[in-house]
Amino acid sequence: MQVLAGLLIDDRYRVDKKLGEGGMSSVYKVFDTRLKKIWAMKFIEVNDISGGMTEASVLRNLEHPLLPRVVDVGHFETGEGRYIYIVMDFIEGRNLEEVLREEGSISEEQCVFWIMDILEALKYLHSQSPPVIYRDMKPGNIMLTRDGKLKIIDFGIAREKKVGRVSDTVALGTRGYAAPEQFGGRGQSDERTDIYCLGATMYHLVTGKSPCEPPYRMYPVRHVKPGLSENIEKIILIATKSDPNKRFQSCQEMIDAIKSKDMAVDGKRILRLYISNILMLLGILLLISTIPLGLFSRRAIADEYDYYLNQSVITSAYSDRIGLITEAIRKNPSKLTGYEYLADLFAEDKIFSESEEMLILRLWEDCGSSRLTKDDRSILSYRIGMLYWLYYSYGRDSELNIKQSISWFQEASKSQIEEYRNIANIYYLIGIFHRDVADKTDIEGDVYLEYFANLEKLISLVTSDHYKNYEEQIEIASFVEKSIESYYEDFIYAGVVEERVANLLESIKNI
Repeated sequence: MQVLAGLLIDDRYRVDKKLGEGGMSSVYKVFDTRLKKIWAMKFIEVNDISGGMTEASVLRNLEHPLLPRVVDVGHFETGEGRYIYIVMDFIEGRNLEEVLREEGSISEEQCVFWIMDILEALKYLHSQSPPVIYRDMKPGNIMLTRDGKLKIIDFGIAREKKVGRVSDTVALGTRGYAAPEQFGGRGQSDERTDIYCLGATMYHLVTGKSPCEPPYRMYPVRHVKPGLSENIEKIILIATKSDPNKRFQSCQEMIDAIKSKDMAVDGKRILRLYISNILMLLGILLLISTIPLGLFSRRAIADEYDYYLNQSVITSAYSDRIGLITEAIRKNPSKLTGYEYLADLFAEDKIFSESEEMLILRLWEDCGSSRLTKDDRSILSYRIGMLYWLYYSYGRDSELNIKQSISWFQEASKSQIEEYRNIANIYYLIGIFHRDVADKTDIEGDVYLEYFANLEKLISLVTSDHYKNYEEQIEIASFVEKSIESYYEDFIYAGVVEERVANLLESIKNI
């Protein structure tokens, strides 16, 4: 492929240095002269422009935090070739292959935490119509960003599943990671193909042994590293079965298997080293201290609690921040602040993933539900309810998110703090409507009158002076606008006058 650095594409994109190359494509860092912004641009050399748009067509309709965001697609010709270009987010960080070269292998706990998020991304791809099969999962195609989050890159061989086709048209994939059906006409790649590739990736992460290097096979992981658990060995063995029918049949099935094996990451496992060091330090201090034991313990716990929370603010890696906050909560489970730090962290990327859900529910059961005061428990219930309402399980139906939040808002509505009690009760009543009424057709008008009144109260509350979360305001405004669109005729038929609807829409517009 010719050198493209120095070109100005479409009088807009200045092509700078090459970031990588493979096959008939290359990726460059480019500067957008209009937006004054840096992007990554992938160039694909093709003979037929219309026939080379597979990757662009797959990516441009997808939206998920682990997938690259495509902002522009086009094509151009030079004297040396014809190219499609795809403009996407420039991701700063290292791929996991580079991480493995530096660190040798990844801890079992860290691996499971990452794999749960990748499974969510694959589940999202597989939920498309038709399903999108990625087919090239491997450490080199997973980026670890500077803030500790993952991005899946290079959709060059992704394909839409063809119903009725018995095999793939072209055999593609990275040997060692690729499933048997990707080579040799053993059937069409499907969701289970991505599960095999992910299992091979897990093998490489926890053992440090690449399946595409001698001896070109995957042994049971405890044969390679005896310290690994039997649970992770079983998960990898099932995921990498040669027969697709013997693998996990879906990403959700693999997620459930990981959960059932109690392999989810929690604070104790992530920070085992932190804990042992802290205990050693405490032992030394207890030997030399003249402070009464009870007073010392309380002060030490308070100091450690603040230390962990402060470190979580200045630490950049996402998994480290989770671990630090979790340890703070376990040090002092009766203080609300740690839980609020965790809820804020989970809301940062506007995705409340299943792995995050598992952690916060475990902390609630182990600590929060019994140690917090009644009012603090109500506040935390409200925060968890908002995570479900706004951000739960990316790509999921918002109706289901709302229903999932009901019990949390019901708990929060018991608060003695008026501002929490009032707004939590509104969320609870709206949730009840969507749980019990939204799908029915024979509903009395009074129900719609009450629902519209609750929408008005909700907008009034989120625009009051004390409500400072502007991103939530926008999310709530969007929800109310969609509710008006969905039930407009029902509202009017029930007796809501046009002026009330217009006023509510005006309030939404102001937000």
